[in-house]
Amino acid sequence: DLLPQPYSADVFSVLLGTAAQRARLQSENRRLKRQLQNRNLRDMVGQSPAMNQLRQQVHQIAELTGNVLLVGEAGSGIDLVAQALHDAGRRAHRPFVKLDCSVLSAEALEAELFGEVEVTGPGRSVRHAGRFELADGGTLLFDNAHQIALPMQRRLVQVLRDGAFQHPITGERVR
Repeated sequence: DLLPQPYSADVFSVLLGTAAQRARLQSENRRLKRQLQNRNLRDMVGQSPAMNQLRQQVHQIAELTGNVLLVGEAGSGIDLVAQALHDAGRRAHRPFVKLDCSVLSAEALEAELFGEVEVTGPGRSVRHAGRFELADGGTLLFDNAHQIALPMQRRLVQVLRDGAFQHPITGERVR
C-alpha cells in the first residue's frame, strides 16, 4: 500500500495494522493448507510400527522433487500412498492424474500418455493433450505399470529420465 502525502500517524497506524493482520492471515492460511494436505495420511489406518514408518517416509519423500516408484501387491493401497505423497508435497496445488495401464492396448496407452490429433474436417484438426501434459507439474500415477508392453516401458523410462518427449504425431518437443 502507498501512503498518501502528507503522511499522518493515523493513516500509518491503520496501514501497519492491516499489514500485520494480512501477515497473520497468510501464516494461518499456510498452516491450514499443511493440515489439509496431510489429511490423506489419516486415511492410512493403523498404528503399527510399519504404518508409522510409512507415514514418516511419506513426509520425507513428499519434499523431494524427483520421480517416485511405489511397489506393492494389488489392494495394498499404492494409490492411497501416491495421493498422500502428492497432497503432502510441493505438487499439491497441481493435478493428480491416475492412469490404469492394465486396460489399454499399446496404441491406446500411447495416445493417452502423449496425446492425439483428431481430424474434425477437411483441413481441420483438434489436438488432445495427453496425460503427461495434463499432469504437468503434478503427479501422474501409472496404476498396473507392470502390464505395459516392454517397448513402451523403455519409452516411459526415457521420458521420465529426460523430463520431456517428442509428440508422436506433431513432432513438437513437450516438457
